[in-house]
Amino acid sequence: MPPLSRSSQNGDGMDQLSPPGADPTPVAALLEARSIAVVGASADQRKPSGMILRFLESSDYPGRVFPVNPGHQRLGRWQCYPSVQDLPEAADLAVVATPAAAALGVLTECAEVGMPSAVVMSGGFGEGGTGPEGRQRAEQLRSLVRRTGVRVLGPNTVGLVNFGRRLPVTFADWYQRDTGQRGPVAVLTQSGSVGGLAFSLLQRHGVGVDYWVGLGNETDLELADFLGYFAHADDVRTVVCFLEGLTDGQRFIEAASTLRATGRDLVVLTAGRSAAAQRSALSHTGKVSGSAQVSHAVFAELGVIEVRSLHELAYVTKVLSLARRPVAASAGVLSASGGACSLIADHAEAAGVTLPDLPVHVQERLRTVIPEYGSPQNPVDLSANVIGRAEILTGALAALPDAAVDIGTWLVFGRPLLDRYSADIAESARRLGGTLIACSGVPVAPEIERQLAEAGVPVLEDPELCLRAIGQVARLDSSRRPVSALVASPAERRACYRRLGRTLADPRRVYPALAAHDVPVARTTLLEPEGAAIDWSQLGPLRYPVAVKVSGAALPHRSELGCVRLGLPDLAALQAAAAAVLANARRQLGPDQRLVLEVQEMVPPGPELLLSITQDRDFGPVAVAGLGGTEVEIHHDTVTMTFPNSADVLLDRLRDLRGWPLLAGFRGRPAVDLGAVAHLWDRLTRFYLAEEWVAEVELNPVILAAAGAARAVDVLVTEAAW
Repeated sequence: MPPLSRSSQNGDGMDQLSPPGADPTPVAALLEARSIAVVGASADQRKPSGMILRFLESSDYPGRVFPVNPGHQRLGRWQCYPSVQDLPEAADLAVVATPAAAALGVLTECAEVGMPSAVVMSGGFGEGGTGPEGRQRAEQLRSLVRRTGVRVLGPNTVGLVNFGRRLPVTFADWYQRDTGQRGPVAVLTQSGSVGGLAFSLLQRHGVGVDYWVGLGNETDLELADFLGYFAHADDVRTVVCFLEGLTDGQRFIEAASTLRATGRDLVVLTAGRSAAAQRSALSHTGKVSGSAQVSHAVFAELGVIEVRSLHELAYVTKVLSLARRPVAASAGVLSASGGACSLIADHAEAAGVTLPDLPVHVQERLRTVIPEYGSPQNPVDLSANVIGRAEILTGALAALPDAAVDIGTWLVFGRPLLDRYSADIAESARRLGGTLIACSGVPVAPEIERQLAEAGVPVLEDPELCLRAIGQVARLDSSRRPVSALVASPAERRACYRRLGRTLADPRRVYPALAAHDVPVARTTLLEPEGAAIDWSQLGPLRYPVAVKVSGAALPHRSELGCVRLGLPDLAALQAAAAAVLANARRQLGPDQRLVLEVQEMVPPGPELLLSITQDRDFGPVAVAGLGGTEVEIHHDTVTMTFPNSADVLLDRLRDLRGWPLLAGFRGRPAVDLGAVAHLWDRLTRFYLAEEWVAEVELNPVILAAAGAARAVDVLVTEAAW
């Protein structure tokens, strides 16, 4: 049948589709729907579709609502229709609350009458134990989306809420406990339950939320679509996410980069990143840079704050929402307790927050107001006398601006101070011009929290989480480079995407390709044994001592199998070692396995690096660097970066290694030549970009010297699986 008409003016104040600043995207039809059809509507308000109608009515949703159920003439205040085809117009949004078996037919009908979008509440599309039938249903849904153009949130979602438009398309129980606190925060969640807990915690901590979206299975619309929408919504400053996985990591990078570039903050709580979920790998890289480490690195480059718990999520979001920015990691503390000062100092160190010494003149000024059994040193112990003597706190607060050069963030700790002197603290915050945060230790009266919040002073309870939140936001606010300087463009990243295979590349293909791109590798000659016979005339000129290694399709870790010999002083020693390593390899692989001998000049010892380019299952191309050699899997001293990136980014990240002093010159040793490292990285990058058959390349170790030398002595290449 032809599409139903859709009026552009409806007299209900909802004729503007997108809010100021928001780009009209498929998401707009959901979050800004002016009319809603609830298919499978129920009179039972205990059922999901009945709860949706009840919430729409109780929120006084200003748009048009069309319940669809052939068994009713009216539901609530709305006329009910027997089918989608009987509706008077094509609604902006269809809510599908039917059993999974009927959902695809309903969506087809919605598309036929011209509805642009749908929220599919139904489960049974591949999640949980729905098995092959559920997966087939999910694929049919994808096909329907491609064929009809209708855009779908879900399936298996508890829905969405746009509080500003009084639009609750949800059956989530927490909605009826909404306290009415609104603010520039959007919640995106892959778990309706966890997302509901996040919403309730945010409200408990005085953080208002304007949007809440349960992403469901993300069969069509996904996280990146909503991040792209909120990047341009003037009523959102912070997006909070709970993630169990990413549908498309590359799209996430693009959307998160846009979000950051438009001045929004992104806070992420992740789950499902255990070691058991990581792929087994042929290389060291796969063992030292699993998905969790990759996501941490990507989030850090994108300016995403990653938190460990729901409570930390609430604390960080509260600081982002209420505190004066930028927040600095150099903090000063005022407390009435010496013991509390010690506790806070410990938490500050763990959170990466420094407590610098106060300038001498500031300490002298504090001594004039603090009793002698207090302490003017940071953290400042005002002594218990401050509880009864307001002049101690007011005098200390008056001294804060004098320390502004050294202290960027001030923390006032203890409920007794907040109970008695909240007005003084609020006034001091207005004068200070910097960041002032209150930590109460226990809950304070709501009116005190509101008074301080209005002055830009968030009140946080737990001191450990308070310091973690300060550290997290401070690192974000002091980030050294814009995202565009760290993360390559989408086109550059897409050009590097490869599917990681399980086949080790033949060294007869690897070494010529490395040489063609001038990648510095120790001089190597390849020999092909015929049985036990080796044609040593092919060896060519070499400087002894040398190493000999066996290469084969199933020999990724040759040292462990006795297939490597080092420091061979002459040809006789080389020939004996070659026979031994070949025998060891054939015991592992069988007599018919094709093998290659690598004879390589030894490189003088020096600090060792691992440099690798690989593919992550979520984010695509990534680079890994760290202290190399066989100990890399023990120490796990590596850094991970998105790829491609520049040598400047690599050298900058090397400084984050625990072992950086070994490269910079430790205890009188000469520093390594970082210029040589940069040259090698540039050559390796060119090799990877040009050789599309390469999925993963690992140089481990790269041996470094003080002047002009950085050479790889072991190379592992995994072919792409096309």
